[in-house]
Amino acid sequence: MEDPGRALTVTRVQATAFQARAGGKKSNALNHLVKLTATTGDGRQVTGVGEGQLRTAATGDRSEASWEFLEECLRRLHGRGISAADPATAADAVRRQMSEFHTLAEEHRTAGKIDLAVPYRGTLLGLEVALLDLAARALQIPLAELLGTRRTSIPCHPTGAPAQESTKALRGRLREQDTAFPVTHLSGLGTVQENLDLLTTAAETNRSGKTGAGDQPLWINLQGTLDTKDAAAFVKAVARLSKAGTLPREIYIEQPVAIRDRYYLPLLQRTADKAAGILPRSGSDIRIVSDQGAWNVSTAGRRARLVARLGRFGGLRPPRAAHIKPAQAGGLVASVEMSERVHKSSPQARIYLGAFDAATEVTAATLRHLGMAMPHVDAVADATLASEPTIEAPTEPGLGVNVPYSDLVGDALNTFSIPEPTVATHEGKSPNVYPEVTYLQPLGSNGTKGHLLEREALMLGLSTVRYNKGAFVAGDGTREPLSFKWSRSPLSSAVSLALCTHKEATRLRLRRAGVPVPKGNTFAEGDFDGAREFVRRIGYPVVVKPAMGVRGIGVVADIRDDEALEQAFHQLSASTLGNSDFIVEQHVPGRDYRIVVIGDEVIGAILREPGSVTGDGESTVAELMIAKNVARRGNPHLWGRPIKYDDTARFLLDRAGMSLHSVPEKDQKVLLSGSCSLSQGGDSIDVLGEMHPSIKEACVRAVKAVPGLAFCGVDFLIEDHTKPLEEQHSGICELNAHAAIGNCEYPLYGEGRDVARTLINECVSRYDLATTQRQDSLALQMLVRGRVTNVGYRAWLQRHARQFGLTGWVRNVHERMVEIVAEGDAEPVTALAALAVLGPRAAVPTDVTTTHIEPPRIEGFESVSDAPKEITHVR
Repeated sequence: MEDPGRALTVTRVQATAFQARAGGKKSNALNHLVKLTATTGDGRQVTGVGEGQLRTAATGDRSEASWEFLEECLRRLHGRGISAADPATAADAVRRQMSEFHTLAEEHRTAGKIDLAVPYRGTLLGLEVALLDLAARALQIPLAELLGTRRTSIPCHPTGAPAQESTKALRGRLREQDTAFPVTHLSGLGTVQENLDLLTTAAETNRSGKTGAGDQPLWINLQGTLDTKDAAAFVKAVARLSKAGTLPREIYIEQPVAIRDRYYLPLLQRTADKAAGILPRSGSDIRIVSDQGAWNVSTAGRRARLVARLGRFGGLRPPRAAHIKPAQAGGLVASVEMSERVHKSSPQARIYLGAFDAATEVTAATLRHLGMAMPHVDAVADATLASEPTIEAPTEPGLGVNVPYSDLVGDALNTFSIPEPTVATHEGKSPNVYPEVTYLQPLGSNGTKGHLLEREALMLGLSTVRYNKGAFVAGDGTREPLSFKWSRSPLSSAVSLALCTHKEATRLRLRRAGVPVPKGNTFAEGDFDGAREFVRRIGYPVVVKPAMGVRGIGVVADIRDDEALEQAFHQLSASTLGNSDFIVEQHVPGRDYRIVVIGDEVIGAILREPGSVTGDGESTVAELMIAKNVARRGNPHLWGRPIKYDDTARFLLDRAGMSLHSVPEKDQKVLLSGSCSLSQGGDSIDVLGEMHPSIKEACVRAVKAVPGLAFCGVDFLIEDHTKPLEEQHSGICELNAHAAIGNCEYPLYGEGRDVARTLINECVSRYDLATTQRQDSLALQMLVRGRVTNVGYRAWLQRHARQFGLTGWVRNVHERMVEIVAEGDAEPVTALAALAVLGPRAAVPTDVTTTHIEPPRIEGFESVSDAPKEITHVR
């Protein structure tokens, strides 16, 4: 009879999609982190974690479809029982559960939800590992035991060198590398010659800088960058250099061709064997390293046809090395089976275990355990396990690691949980979600700042010419066009912009205008002695900030003693603005507000609060951060400005006696940022309708104190925005003449204000431009000049236009111009006009001219050679 204490009931399922990091830098890779919580029959609570790596065709995953599939699997898991009486029973229970998920994946494929032959392998990996980890922790045994431990250690090779590593950096890395590692790993650069140069440099460095490493084997991952012709040429060239003694005898060439050409790997191995066989140096060994595609049973038919087609070459040989990646194989059990298949098919083949670049410690731990269940694997070749030349069998229960929250909180893209996580509200208001975020995200984190004014201009019938992400001109075709750059407009002069940038000059003018400002003084870079003397005169609390700062960088507020003052000086010096003049001023008690003035009117006002989360009594601090950051991703202005887990957050959590794994009590507010800056994770709450008239009047007066200033963001410290100024402490601490438009347009909580529309209307009125009635749908022609042909521009543009739901076409006009015709709702159409100046990586657009046309009324959005319809310009 099963021990009731070992029977598991899944009580909570969670998943986070996040941008994974490689070498500490955010990559484009998408991973899933799965966390399962279960209760045992005797009341114990255990958790299991797993990481899935989604790599499109390599793993059969596409982000949206895979996330939908993962959610469906987790819904099925919630509340389900898992038998865990002993390792064999638990392993069998996990296999049965994964069999159900594999069947579901096939149903998704046949239903047309995803068109890849073997779908969701990267997603399935995360689910399988989480289930195995959960069962192993319940049994209090290492996860490897559920797979069947068959060895006690395994060699490890360090990998993961940057793909664009410089020659100097490469030599430095290799000289520092421990000679105990038997192979030097490299990442390919692109062309045949570049890769040959990389191998040569590595070989020379090994001979000159490392004892006993003169002929150390080299392993180069070409990452599928060569076509079949170049791959064959590369293999032959490597053989010649090995023959000459320039390269070592043993060389591994991984992924020389793209996945679609993997059936040519046997031919490349034959080419390598033939070249190595005629070398005068004995023991020369060039091995093509394949993925599971060359060994999978499903490819056998294609391989047989290839053998028949190429039989005149004397037969093909299977690649003599395999690099098995669990996400590509479809899980841990599938990886074990794959290693057995490779060994049976080619006993002399060397087998390596690894993962795709960009992963957390969960993947590293997974490889440790999996390696112990694969007796035929020669080594683990992975960047996440490069600290020791030999990995010993793990002894901790399960994977032996917890959820790596520090890798997730700032990079989370989506989250799912049953029960649902609690997202912090403000006075009962939930975070706003703006549908247009879909169109604005491709523009980048400052997309709203550079796009909203052009959107409003186009909706009024004006034409535009955009020169880069931030700069464009707008006109009516008769008068001189108006120039805009980010949120800068003709409403404010260059002199007023310069004056507002200097905080001390601004403070003096505001004081003369009779608006409240804190006492303060400006000090030269490094004059901390003078600043200390000034603080002694005015007393604590004080604020330290750069004289010409932005985004809250280097700002420390509410400094109350000498020790905190010294810490503030150190933080200022360490910031990116530490080599500039700085200001010390009185700290004004109150909350932080950004109030936007256009002309003589306050048209937007937000309360800015430091980044924080509010407890629900069940979720960890990290889970609350992830949920809130995902909510911020639904905001066009905040999606690229998450709450960060940085030094400040660590300090504040430590001061509160908490960590990312702590579970705050219900309604307990946990502070995570020392700044109200939205760029540092701060919240934005609309308060315009509640603001007292005296505050609005003071803001208008402050803006008028600066000649030539007609658009400005006033940063005001106020105790209570509903009360008159004369009844409270307050102080204007900054005038921002090029304030981001999106913060009041898209607050996290409360009503959004039409800042961009008001600003453009003011420009139209002042400069007497001829406009039309504001249109909610548009038909536009965009002429894009620059390096925009033969660089994938049309395919890139077509993909975005279809995602935006637009109709029209894109075509090459000549070698330096592309025409785009797009029709649809104003928000996506104008977003496409802004996006057109960016282009794909190889393109270099110089400008985009956008004009209004009569709607062509066609179906879909296509890339064409000739315009399918004539177009008629409206003006």
